[in-house]
Amino acid sequence: MKQQPNKNNTKQIINDNIDQISIISGLISISFLAIGLRNIDNYINWLEFPIILILIGCLFGLIIYFFLGFHIDNISSFRNTNNVSILTMLVVCFSFISFGIGSILNEYSYNSKICKNHEIYDMGESSERTKSYYIFINNEGKVERLSFGRTFNNSHKVGDTIELCVVTGWLGYKYYNINNRN
Repeated sequence: MKQQPNKNNTKQIINDNIDQISIISGLISISFLAIGLRNIDNYINWLEFPIILILIGCLFGLIIYFFLGFHIDNISSFRNTNNVSILTMLVVCFSFISFGIGSILNEYSYNSKICKNHEIYDMGESSERTKSYYIFINNEGKVERLSFGRTFNNSHKVGDTIELCVVTGWLGYKYYNINNRN
């Protein structure tokens, strides 16, 4: 006599798989978030860029969730051991991933590049454990805070003139970049 699978055992197996998938996808999405945040200080309209990309990721996560809902019964009842639903995991993971991929795509190729000289108005560093190093420039009456790293800050001082380029990336978002024409 063949034994019927227990519904509780099946659900437990699915939940265990969800735990493993959520750990892997969480690590991957955090990596993409770090990639997206890497040069965010140098973007013009830096707030608009991540918001749009994160909203696109949320939308994509919702679409995947509803698509899975047609194929998996009671998908809304599946949760990982931390009681996080699949919907939340999909939305957060795809938001972070779309932000990172959008940053890579925008900086991979550019549509235009306009370079001009700027004087370093001021310099600074964060007081966090992992320090960030900043320069401040005056761009047409607007003070811009940019970050090019410790090596750049150590080799420059207030009053230095540097050549910066405003690059329009592949996705159309503009960011500052140091002209490497040396």
